Amino acid sequence: MSQSSSVVERVVAVLWALAEQDKPATLQQIAKRCELPASTVHRMLRQLQNLGMATQTADRRYQPGVDLFYLGALVTTRSLVTEAVRPVIRDVIARSQRACLLSLYVPARRGRVLVAHIRPSDPLPLRFKLNLHRDLVWGSTGRAILAYLDKAHVEQAVDRAPPSPARGDVPPDRSTISRWLEAVRAQGFALSQGEVWPNGTAIAVPLFDNAGAVLGSLAITEEHCVWKPTLRDRLADILRRQSARLPALLAAQHGAKERMQGLGPFHSVEFGGLFSSRSKRRPITSRPTRRVWIGCFADGYSGVGAKNSAIRRSGWIRSRATATPASFPSKSLPRSR
Repeated sequence: MSQSSSVVERVVAVLWALAEQDKPATLQQIAKRCELPASTVHRMLRQLQNLGMATQTADRRYQPGVDLFYLGALVTTRSLVTEAVRPVIRDVIARSQRACLLSLYVPARRGRVLVAHIRPSDPLPLRFKLNLHRDLVWGSTGRAILAYLDKAHVEQAVDRAPPSPARGDVPPDRSTISRWLEAVRAQGFALSQGEVWPNGTAIAVPLFDNAGAVLGSLAITEEHCVWKPTLRDRLADILRRQSARLPALLAAQHGAKERMQGLGPFHSVEFGGLFSSRSKRRPITSRPTRRVWIGCFADGYSGVGAKNSAIRRSGWIRSRATATPASFPSKSLPRSR
């Protein structure tokens, strides 16, 4: 990252570095990942700690704070795309009897994030790390998105591409990528073998919103196999037919969300199984914990959290930057009737 980047860009880079680490990272590791001076990163991390977005371990390493987990959970539970695409994924798995992958496009980083890996009833030995940033060049799930971006975005994605995760191949040049993407648009799907993980085969199609903008990709995957053309075409047809349902499902989901907002703050979705199936007003536990506290804030479409007077009267709301299990009230809350 250049020194001329804005403060917001630097903070977002630090948050990405925190979120993508498999384990707590040192200051130098985060600074290297963000391509920023260690002094700048240290100053930002201290501010993020004060806001509850980062925490420091006993050995002076940094990891995401409780509020960052809450923020991610809140966005996930309210995501129209992930909600709308569920029936599509279910039908793809039922018709293909193979694992299904959902990736979402991240425009600011010219990449994608794998947000769902769902297997059929017979589990396949595939292993993926979810919610990690990945490039758009390698693998069918990335190229299915890349084929429908404008030229400038394609060039930026190609310039940022790392070597192949599975084989270590050098990224192709722009002319080669252009030929690949033309083939994707002509066929309506992208196919890859052994690019992201060894011995893996995947076929993917793009997902579009109501305005025709690409949102991500949907893929069918299998390991230790080479698909015959007839099977490949059948899987591609399943993906195309099911992904074409998404714009209508998004419109229906948006309408349902607006209707839920009109019903008031207590009419909310269940989050993490922490709320009673008959009443979403109170958790079904009698002694609050940090986990339930996060659930309270992440509940619902209309900002239940701190705006909910009933929860506020119960004494659950604490400063999110300073809350600890000891700061929660010890009194029991009445169970749902």
